[in-house]
Amino acid sequence: MDFQEKVRKGFYEQSFMSFLGAEITNIEAGFVQIELPFNKNLLQQHGFYHGGVVATLADNAGGFAGNTLMSEDEQPLSIEFKVNLLNPAKGEKLVAKAKVIKNGKRIKVCEVNIYGILEGNELHCAVAIVSVIATKQEL
Repeated sequence: MDFQEKVRKGFYEQSFMSFLGAEITNIEAGFVQIELPFNKNLLQQHGFYHGGVVATLADNAGGFAGNTLMSEDEQPLSIEFKVNLLNPAKGEKLVAKAKVIKNGKRIKVCEVNIYGILEGNELHCAVAIVSVIATKQEL
């Protein structure tokens, strides 16, 4: 199984991401893009995407970006992440773009940028640093 197939399989095995309606739209070595279409049930009281939704996208995008550089028998497990909310998250969809910025033997550190797509324009909503560890054990 190649890394793209492995990442796609892992992503779609997550019932939570499917529940949210998220899709993985680009997979490259050290890079993943996830898109989340608009859903009014994911908004907070002011009409913006809830911060928890933004954090979930950051966590998943970073984890799977790290997974692209792991061996076939390794799976990512988040060990830390920090999210800075730059602008209210709004738009027809959210797009998370994650890239590995430190490819350690077991720990991968990723930068994730999240954008709201509003009338075809990107609004930079959040930036995150996500650290994941490669694990071979069944959790």
